Amino acid sequence: MLGLVVMASVGAATAPGATPPTAAVETPAYTVPVVVSDLIAFGILGTWLLTDDAIIPNGIVPLGAVGALVVAPIIHLGHGHPKRAAASFGLRVGGVLAGATTSLLVVRDCGGELCGLYWGVVGMIVGGGVGAIADAAYFTRGELLARKAPPVVVTPMITPTSAGLGFVGTW
Repeated sequence: MLGLVVMASVGAATAPGATPPTAAVETPAYTVPVVVSDLIAFGILGTWLLTDDAIIPNGIVPLGAVGALVVAPIIHLGHGHPKRAAASFGLRVGGVLAGATTSLLVVRDCGGELCGLYWGVVGMIVGGGVGAIADAAYFTRGELLARKAPPVVVTPMITPTSAGLGFVGTW
């Protein structure tokens, strides 16, 4: 009877001398906050680019630009991933620079006085958008982490003539 009570209170038993079992823990993905922040930031930039000052004043544009560059890395930091935050920021800045450079090289002689500037901004937004999509697709995934085994596991030992407890662990 004592053995049944001990076994019920301890849970599944491990063999004496065996290492305690470990379970994997999955951290949740946090794609939604990153995508929502990017949609807001790129929505501000795209609306400003395609409309006049009446809808999106020029003073709000820096908020969209800063939001597109730093909000997602801050979300990564908030989830305890500083390396992902640095990679996200680098990917976004790199995308902006690559997009601007590519658009200015492709559209060198477009004719208008602000035409090069316009296409440079378009390239920055497209490049930053590509970086943001790559960030949301890759860096916001959950991950499978191994849970550390407890330092000591109580192991019941039951024989036909006796019952006892054993301790398995690392000291």
